[in-house]
Amino acid sequence: GLCVLRGHNYPVWCVRGDRVGVKFVTGSLDRTVRLWMPELSHPVRVYSGHEGSVDCVAWHPNCSYVLSGSSDRTVRMWSYQDGRCVRVFPAGKGGVGDVACSPDGKLCASVGEDRRVRVWDLAMGTVLKELKGHTGEVSKVVWGQDSRLLVSGGSEGVVKVWDVGVGGEGECMGSFSCGPGSGVLGMNFTDTNTLVVTAMDTLAI
Repeated sequence: GLCVLRGHNYPVWCVRGDRVGVKFVTGSLDRTVRLWMPELSHPVRVYSGHEGSVDCVAWHPNCSYVLSGSSDRTVRMWSYQDGRCVRVFPAGKGGVGDVACSPDGKLCASVGEDRRVRVWDLAMGTVLKELKGHTGEVSKVVWGQDSRLLVSGGSEGVVKVWDVGVGGEGECMGSFSCGPGSGVLGMNFTDTNTLVVTAMDTLAI
């Protein structure tokens, strides 16, 4: 049945479930990330530390960590178990619009208002690559299943495919347009590694 979970003090901007479907996290204008379980009506844990709205959240593949991006221009990595912030990544000159962890759990990618894609080494806490090419705010980012292919989508309606493998320079392998004014709203890979993109007036496969 339908359940209503309450706990945030301001609007909720994002939600992401873990890979086994037993818990999920949300980000809010109230500057917090909150952990929930469907059978409970209150948050299990609150992750506090951002100085701005939390606009995107993601799970690490091992489900031991949560990543969040904020208008405070940082990406934060949280310990799922105790709520500690274990990493802070300074993410450029604008707010962070999306964050994603590579399937092998070694890297994180963030995108946002400054039109760049940043790839981070989670263990070292350092930026490995800064990818340039979008002419508008970058709104979405998603990893291929091999943790080498990275795809970004922007408000200008352009999707770019990057090679970010070890030793690579972050070469743009190609790009395609969803049409004028068709800002990218969502992207995902299917189980067969087919990319599906949704934009303002387009569905592309």
